[in-house]
Amino acid sequence: MPDLQIDWLKCFVATVDAGSLSAAAAEVHRSQSAVSMKIRKLESAVGHTLLLRGPRLLQLTPAGQTLLGHARRMLDVQAEALALQGRPYKVVYNSSNLAGQIAAVESGLAIAALTQCSAPAHLQVLGAAQGLGPLQPMEVAVYRSQASKGSKAVDSLQQMLVQTLRQAAG
Repeated sequence: MPDLQIDWLKCFVATVDAGSLSAAAAEVHRSQSAVSMKIRKLESAVGHTLLLRGPRLLQLTPAGQTLLGHARRMLDVQAEALALQGRPYKVVYNSSNLAGQIAAVESGLAIAALTQCSAPAHLQVLGAAQGLGPLQPMEVAVYRSQASKGSKAVDSLQQMLVQTLRQAAG
């Protein structure tokens, strides 16, 4: 049986609490499609449909109701374990925009978790020397529309993105 990823559980709980995928997406700082994908992966891992979704409908299935209690406890335990290594912290800035995140770091307002390929060379990479532990790996997906099939430009861009991401991961 596969492991239940904390990120999947966060998206699941946020969706239930917010009442919609789009509201949950804002809560967990992901796109709506990313939240939906994480919930599908969670459903696949547990082997049950957890949410009934439709226009203006979000309802827990019996399996979803059972998992919800476990998910909340798992997230609580994770938060307790992270309590983020005896270091006090506070969120001072939130942005889904990379340029905004970099501006906050450059101004000295915050530190940020960025992918290696998106971090400007002039920023200092923090790690064990500064008392920070490693970050959890993240999943990245490249999407394209059906209408772009056969477009050499889109094919080339997709190939370049996948190659860049594989190099950064590996």
